Amino acid sequence: MQRFNRSQAVNAQRTGQMNPRPIKPQGFHPVDVHVGKRILLARHARRMTQQDLARQLGMTFQQVQKYEKGKNRVSASVLYQIMQTLDAPASYFFDGSQGRGRSGGGRFRDNEGCRNRAISAHRPRECELVA
Repeated sequence: MQRFNRSQAVNAQRTGQMNPRPIKPQGFHPVDVHVGKRILLARHARRMTQQDLARQLGMTFQQVQKYEKGKNRVSASVLYQIMQTLDAPASYFFDGSQGRGRSGGGRFRDNEGCRNRAISAHRPRECELVA
């Protein structure tokens, strides 16, 4: 038997739902965790502290910490700022990710060994998207 809390029952009455949906606790999405790890690696490659990165992004080091752990999702605009600050292309943050998008989960072809290279040697022209 499913149990529902009072707010779920009230919301079900208010919206006219016959069976209120239980609220599911969700863990961190694997892509968020992967992107966070790549931010951490890029920051370390630049020999920056969380405080240094946060200062350049205009946020607190705690927010950077949450991004790096995958607790908070990185928005496109924040990822763009991180890319500019760390001088890394967008593909760097998703290389090796196991997530599959709506487009079918394209991968990046490793033309010149762009994966697992130092960020300073990583350039967008070395990787191309493969359908």
